[in-house]
Amino acid sequence: MGREHYRRQIRRQHKHSTSVLGRFAQNALTVDGRFGHKVEIERLDNFAEHLGHALYFAHFGKRWHGELGWVPEFLARLTDPDPEAEQNRLDLTELNDREFRDVSHHGANPEVFSYQVIEIDGHCKMRLHFYEGCKIFLLFTDDSNET
Repeated sequence: MGREHYRRQIRRQHKHSTSVLGRFAQNALTVDGRFGHKVEIERLDNFAEHLGHALYFAHFGKRWHGELGWVPEFLARLTDPDPEAEQNRLDLTELNDREFRDVSHHGANPEVFSYQVIEIDGHCKMRLHFYEGCKIFLLFTDDSNET
């Protein structure tokens, strides 16, 4: 599904602005024979935060005013690896696999995107699924979530 999205959407954007693929190619790398991509973490952070707030509003019908933390479960460090951070990411992914196992998915096109929600004492956990395998965990904390 991701490859098809690339073929249809990204290539079309490239025809209008060559900088999109240029930036992508500029950040590509190989480490120990594995393909990787240097992540623009500020852009990813901005994306996760905006998407989290939008999904919270769409799901609950009110804005979230508390803290929002996120973990990209799909993102492993190929360069400058931190074994402890990698183990924490793997442990969180395993915990989320168990916690979200029987939680229903929301989204009109789950092959492209779906999300799951768990509410606990005024807090909320969301797990976002992109292209059948790329997951982001969102944690909404703080009791000041009223409009």
